[in-house]
Amino acid sequence: MRFSTALESIAGGAGGAGGLAASTGMTYIRDATKDDIMATVNPTRSERINVRLTETAKRRIEQAASVEGKTVSAFIVSSALENAERTVRRHETVTLRREEAMRFFDALADPPPPNDRLRAALEEHSRRVDSR
Repeated sequence: MRFSTALESIAGGAGGAGGLAASTGMTYIRDATKDDIMATVNPTRSERINVRLTETAKRRIEQAASVEGKTVSAFIVSSALENAERTVRRHETVTLRREEAMRFFDALADPPPPNDRLRAALEEHSRRVDSR
């Protein structure tokens, strides 16, 4: 996980000289490296996904795989993993203005006690989300 340069500047960490960055915002991003993506391609490949598609779509995918010098299977897996990472990243990114970022840091440093609404939200989350 990392914070953008603007956050690093606010916090005085790497990427900033300790002052506020010109953008004065922060973005939280979970970075996946190419190694993370490649690690998900298990060399023993025991899992399967079957896809139905039109003849035109199949030909286009075959053409794209050929242009990149990949098998159709390797092309589909690498393309799907790249798109999956972008999709997950979009849902894991939070951008805050300077004032919001400062409130966030203050809440981390001195969190308020949980109230009834927070407890209810946590119970609802536990019901809906399968955390592995």
